[in-house]
Amino acid sequence: MTDSEQTIRMPAREETAVEQLRPTQLQLAGTAELREDSRKLSGEASQLHRDMVERQLTELAHSLERHRTADLLERLAASGFAWSTLAEIFAVTPTAVRKWRRGDTPTPEHHRRVAHLLAAIEMLRKANPLLEDIAYWLEARCEQETTLRRLDLYRMGSFATLHTLASGRMSAREALEEAAPDWRARHRRDERFELVWHDDGSPSIVMRGEKH
Repeated sequence: MTDSEQTIRMPAREETAVEQLRPTQLQLAGTAELREDSRKLSGEASQLHRDMVERQLTELAHSLERHRTADLLERLAASGFAWSTLAEIFAVTPTAVRKWRRGDTPTPEHHRRVAHLLAAIEMLRKANPLLEDIAYWLEARCEQETTLRRLDLYRMGSFATLHTLASGRMSAREALEEAAPDWRARHRRDERFELVWHDDGSPSIVMRGEKH
């Protein structure tokens, strides 16, 4: 019997268990495609959610615009907002806000801003009924490492992100990454300074340990 005949008659080597479990190139490509589809679907779902939240906010704000500015401000004040904070949000002086409260008529744009903020507050309360002091929650920093407050996310136009954060479906770090990806470079907290609040409700940034 020749060597070639012996080779032909030798039984085929059985695959080991490891080899049998080893994924083929086709399987690897399939799982990679599935992962990419899942990532894409997740992104589309997140965008759809953001669009729905923003649409709901716009509709609620429009409905609130029918009310007098003074009445809207009273509801905001009842939520714990200081006049200085409201002035910062509306980009006016605290004196202007006090005049509106007494009945002075603001510009249409400022009236819309007041209604928009109240609509945002009402939606945040529905997202998380445990947020009893909504003003305090908004004025607190998102993270200890940054100077950005939750209120700043609203001012940056990232209400949908803020809404998701309030509902507990997103961490503070995730909210920062979504609303301000460059927060580490532009809004990192400098430990040499601290924010202090004065009796009139106005804030100041001072050197840490400095008497004030």
